[in-house]
Amino acid sequence: MRYPYHLAVITAVFFCTGCIASNVIALEDRAVTTSTPDLEWQPAITDDIPGLYESTDIQGEASGGFWKIYYLFEEGGRYAAAALVPGDRGLEFQSVNGTWQLRDDGLVLDGGDPISVTRARGFLQMESSGGLLVLRASELR
Repeated sequence: MRYPYHLAVITAVFFCTGCIASNVIALEDRAVTTSTPDLEWQPAITDDIPGLYESTDIQGEASGGFWKIYYLFEEGGRYAAAALVPGDRGLEFQSVNGTWQLRDDGLVLDGGDPISVTRARGFLQMESSGGLLVLRASELR
């Protein structure tokens, strides 16, 4: 199954429905989850966003189509992202580059609708009506 370019990464989790219908796989079987410690989430500020992140928890409508998501947010408003998704010949990475901006109403990727973003020590959490994504800070080497 090929994903259209605009669905390549988390944008699809928040703005579009998943490629796997929710009636095919039960919600509890669709979430990609690894243990995340109990964290105190606070609203993110612009200085919290830059860095490299990897997903630790993916929930929502499109979670069945994403195995792992990586984000690199650069200072100055550029991002690069990659998602590990099932493809025609097995798992494959799809990537997208664009711009980000943190406004009072949320994180805006490529001029789209704002996404709620919170932070905790070493983590970012993005949430909208379409899903939840928890990202752990990673080291860029």
